[in-house]
Amino acid sequence: MIAKKYPTASTFAYAEEIFFLKKKDKISNSEKFYSEHISVMTNGLFREYGNSKKNSFKVFLKNFIDLEKAMDKNYFDELKSIIPLGRNNTIIDGAHRLSISILKNIK
Repeated sequence: MIAKKYPTASTFAYAEEIFFLKKKDKISNSEKFYSEHISVMTNGLFREYGNSKKNSFKVFLKNFIDLEKAMDKNYFDELKSIIPLGRNNTIIDGAHRLSISILKNIK
């Protein structure tokens, strides 16, 4: 029997992050869209478990933009930037890196 693949909540997170990256310079409310996405993903706290420096939307936004710029310059440290997988190969951490990689076609 072949296991069926269904989209997970994180599947939609990548789509939302890719949408933001593609539209951030073209749509005036794209930052609000991304803010609402991060609010949902963090239960309105704008905090990332295990990373006390990520404690506001502005920090999430700056980190995402900085990460995109770094990856645009072909800077991607595979040892530092491994994307951990959980059960059924679901992404545990690294949605931003994965979203940028998909959009920029970075392996």
